[in-house]
Amino acid sequence: MSRKHVEYLVKFVDYADPCWVCECDIGESALLKGLKADQEVATSAPAVQAAAERRADTLEWRLHHQARPADSLPPSARTRHAGQQAADLQSKESGDFKDGGEWAREVGCNNLKESQYELKNERTAGILALVSSCGLFVAVNELIGAESLTQVHLFLFAVFFIAKVPPPKVLAYDDACHLLKFWQLREAKSAFVQWLFHHQKMQLVVDRFHFRNHDAPFCRKWVDPSKCNALHHNTQTEAAEQSFSWLARSKHMFCSMNEGAFQFMMIHLLSMRNSTLVGKPLHV
Repeated sequence: MSRKHVEYLVKFVDYADPCWVCECDIGESALLKGLKADQEVATSAPAVQAAAERRADTLEWRLHHQARPADSLPPSARTRHAGQQAADLQSKESGDFKDGGEWAREVGCNNLKESQYELKNERTAGILALVSSCGLFVAVNELIGAESLTQVHLFLFAVFFIAKVPPPKVLAYDDACHLLKFWQLREAKSAFVQWLFHHQKMQLVVDRFHFRNHDAPFCRKWVDPSKCNALHHNTQTEAAEQSFSWLARSKHMFCSMNEGAFQFMMIHLLSMRNSTLVGKPLHV
């Protein structure tokens, strides 16, 4: 349950990882077919074992946090929602993370985006957008819970691999160090990451505005924009920050909207901005 709506863990055809989808966004026939298939395998041995692992994972988390004083936990950690449990279980099964978050500590950078929402009791962390250096919004998607690396990975997979948007030579992201480490751990088994690194030869850097906060050796060595030869010195790596500054003027307007109205208004607003920037009518 999320905002009084039922969500299902859905795996799309030709899509590597499953994701949580609201029942209102799933076709009725597909939903009934999926539920029927789920009931058929619910009593199988693998399903019973998976359910036991989920219960064990939840119990392990509770025991871990019960050892800490309740007041020391952020509000979002005191009540763990189903999405966090599923994400932890999925990450253990896929091998994307090491237990205890050791992979993040190996980077040595304190700018992990997921930790920025620990003190906020929010379900939506805004939007994730792909913005060109000239300020055009190329793609946009709602963020649920926090700006997790898994959501960023799935967003870029949908944009570059499924929608066939040509990847840029250089992708500037304010948390590029953790995203790069996340992709390095997936490279051996992810065709998408191999395609980005070896076929498209896309490079990851932190934008110039945020790089001043990245003083870890890993950041200085691998995601320093000044060391990227493919990045022109006049390239506007802060285009996304400037675009979000414009979009933030309308943030209070979205607070009272449901999911459908929010997505419609957001896409329409960004489409109008793109049309204004290129100087063409909206419907051309």
